Amino acid sequence: MRAGRRTDRPGRVGRVRNGGPARSRGRVVTRATEFFGDVLSRIQDPQGNLWWIYRHNPVPADAGAEEWTAGDAGNGAESWESFANPELEYIHSTLVEAMATLRDPRG
Repeated sequence: MRAGRRTDRPGRVGRVRNGGPARSRGRVVTRATEFFGDVLSRIQDPQGNLWWIYRHNPVPADAGAEEWTAGDAGNGAESWESFANPELEYIHSTLVEAMATLRDPRG
């Protein structure tokens, strides 16, 4: 049987074996969220590993993107709050929550 996703429990990740659900399930930590033009998601598998899933949406060379120079780096005075938005806040908060649940696999 191939791997699949159960639709009766949204936000849960699992495998289907022999027509039934696997005993252990992972979970969606961060749902697919736009991240600077790309898409970021995180899941935690049944063993507790935290997986980052990232889809890059390349910008065509002729799209008029400006070239970055060393002078664009600024003086480092720019803070998180200057470019924070709800998506970034969500991505950050879900990571902080997931990290609080991580345990050392060695016991």
